Amino acid sequence: MADRRILEYNTLHEAFKNVKADSHRVEEYVFERACYGLIEVDLESEKHKLIEHPAKLAPPQLFTEGAKQVAKLLNTYYGG
Repeated sequence: MADRRILEYNTLHEAFKNVKADSHRVEEYVFERACYGLIEVDLESEKHKLIEHPAKLAPPQLFTEGAKQVAKLLNTYYGG
């Protein structure tokens, strides 16, 4: 059986409270949280598919590269 992860998000956070009345906006919010989760999974993996050679990056560079990948995923999701 493959390892599994559970996506957790704070339903008391203001960002969630602002979207919870609209199911479409909740879907977008959860998808965005999942994108950040994918970065975490990639960094913990032996074979990195989203961020190349993360061990060689300083924390600010790692953050920037992660943000770029999240932006790419969101751009694909929104059809940009």
